[in-house]
Amino acid sequence: MFDKQDFYKLSQAHYSFNRYIETMIEYWHEEKFQDNPDFDFEDLVWKDKHSDDVINVKFSNGDEYDIPRQYFYSNKDYDGNEYPVIEMQWYSNFYDGPLSGLALLDGKKVWFECSKMDDPIDIRVFKLYELSEAEMIIEEYWHGLFRKHIGTHCDYGSDSAQYFTGGDNPDIYWKLAEESKPNRDYTNNKCLGTYDECIFTQRK
Repeated sequence: MFDKQDFYKLSQAHYSFNRYIETMIEYWHEEKFQDNPDFDFEDLVWKDKHSDDVINVKFSNGDEYDIPRQYFYSNKDYDGNEYPVIEMQWYSNFYDGPLSGLALLDGKKVWFECSKMDDPIDIRVFKLYELSEAEMIIEEYWHGLFRKHIGTHCDYGSDSAQYFTGGDNPDIYWKLAEESKPNRDYTNNKCLGTYDECIFTQRK
């Protein structure tokens, strides 16, 4: 069984490990239906790929199942340590995916910052930084203004985050930001850990 990070690196890179996946699916199918599938799957659809729920698999005969992730990978590293619960709350910088923003690390508010793009696999690596109370107030204040005047589409975990909602007046925010929003750099703060993006939960 793969470590979670390695599993997603392989799957996103489309490396030749389909026989491994077929074996895991056959094992699950036999356990669930007391038989082996006599057909090949035509596609894999990662469902909520950044959480620990299920992987959706579609077979060539049209059948589709949600298979628990534990048939494919472990939520522990190779030393047996459980990965922490890291949930993205919002992003403040984005380029083909989140680059920085606020997250919860086992329930504690922290700042995440992309430190590496692992090409060609295209797995992002994030560092988590501690925030002081004053720094947290600044971030929440400016994010609150962004939500009000521009929209909630940068949020995770709410219905309104699924699409661009639009705020009451974007010009107000951009004018305020240009005049008084401070430059922030938290990379000198205490680093609380470095994790691949597959460890994060991003609930859009």
